[in-house]
Amino acid sequence: MRPTLWKTWSRHSRLSNTEGRRKPPLLSAGATRTDEAKRSKQQKFYETFLEIMKMRKITQKIANAFINGESMKIANTETDGRSVFLFGNEIARKTENGLEVTLAGWNTATTRERVNGICELWGSNLRFVQRDFVAFTQSASNGFESWVSDSVWINAEGE
Repeated sequence: MRPTLWKTWSRHSRLSNTEGRRKPPLLSAGATRTDEAKRSKQQKFYETFLEIMKMRKITQKIANAFINGESMKIANTETDGRSVFLFGNEIARKTENGLEVTLAGWNTATTRERVNGICELWGSNLRFVQRDFVAFTQSASNGFESWVSDSVWINAEGE
């Protein structure tokens, strides 16, 4: 009796596992695989950009205070109006050349999110992303991406 029940359950579980899978997209008429690969790369960039654009409330409040030159401390992030600190490490500062940002040696999701939020509210197109555990800067305006050291200061004005 039990083997019959097991086969029934197994058959249904296999069906439910394959039902949710998507079929690979078909090539549009006249398109080549390289065209589809380019579109896929652009779509991936756009999806990454949208994911980056989500900002936490702490980041938004700290970035607004930083831009307005006010002091504020929320949880692990603080600003004196001239610099922003995350866990005591300076990650953004105002200079005579504009905004400078760094990951301060900590390529973490929180550090990237704070820096990206500050850049967004500042009006810069510069974003930090991670590919295979390596930090990259990315320009949202032209899609240019380049490797960056975790502890280098980058001028967000020049992208």
